[in-house]
Amino acid sequence: MFSEETILTTYLENLQENFNLYSQILKKESIFSKEFIQFRKAFLIQKKKIDEALDDLSKFQKENLDLSEEEKNLLDNDRKNLEEERKRIEDSFEDYAFTHSFTILDHYNTNLEIKSGIGGEESDKFVYDYSNFLLPILYSNNFKIEEIERKESSVSYKVIGKNSFKYMKWFSGVHKVKRIPSTDKTRVHTSTIVIIAQPDIPESEIALEIKEEDLSIETCRASGHGGQHINTTDSAVKITHLPSGLSVKTFGERDQNQNKKNALLLLKLKLLEKQKEELLRNSSQIKGNIIQDSLRSAKIFTYDFQDKRFIDHRIGEKYTLQYWSDKQVAKRLIDTSFNLLESALCRLLIKED
Repeated sequence: MFSEETILTTYLENLQENFNLYSQILKKESIFSKEFIQFRKAFLIQKKKIDEALDDLSKFQKENLDLSEEEKNLLDNDRKNLEEERKRIEDSFEDYAFTHSFTILDHYNTNLEIKSGIGGEESDKFVYDYSNFLLPILYSNNFKIEEIERKESSVSYKVIGKNSFKYMKWFSGVHKVKRIPSTDKTRVHTSTIVIIAQPDIPESEIALEIKEEDLSIETCRASGHGGQHINTTDSAVKITHLPSGLSVKTFGERDQNQNKKNALLLLKLKLLEKQKEELLRNSSQIKGNIIQDSLRSAKIFTYDFQDKRFIDHRIGEKYTLQYWSDKQVAKRLIDTSFNLLESALCRLLIKED
């Protein structure tokens, strides 16, 4: 088995960093949902009380060495009950985290890209072999798959379903394969593919808050060709968003208030477009990080066809897979690995900040 420290790896640190990038765009204070934060806060308060009671018990026993056997047994029984209660609430916390989307991203659908890494033609071939291996597993998890794009050395999908990203995020990284390819049966080839899983955040959910103090509003007379009301009233409105420097001007209506509403609407559309561009840039940064990992061969999985096994390097677990065509067994093994990762992540959250 592995310790909690084992998963404090660059992989999970990058995962946290990537969450934070998306969180900034979504204008959230934390990568965790409000419900999860409240549940965790209540849990930590309860756990702290138990820990303090255990500390008091230990202190009392050290200061009172002349206790009778009956008194010692009573104190040992109290300790046992407290430790069992702590285990119970920790298990309850893990169960909650396991069954809920505890980050703000887990419930989203996933944009999934599988692309070749190191290994040339064999890497290109494994992109599609791996797709054929993976898709039945995703279907059996009740996900709907939409193919977005297919190229010679990459394929992209949208993975749709409840808690899609909660599951798919664990695929993201470099996958290494060792096998004898059909093009060269004389030796074992080693190649890699890169899997990039990113949450599919709808544009409608991108948070946009415009503060009154961030706006500069000017009124002026409309200029240009027009009827008798042109240039006779200060009906035109110009609004500048000071933090971004974006500005819009409207003068299509005779009523100044209506022009102001129209200008605010146009400004929001411009700011939303800017946020969307920023989100895409951050997505590219995350994608770039994963691709950089592929160049450093920072693998998360190795599939060894000769030894009939695969390894999850993040937790050091080795699994035997006798037949790669047996998707049911493969699904069970992958789910086991992901559950271990999810469980380890939950256990990290049991600790106080």
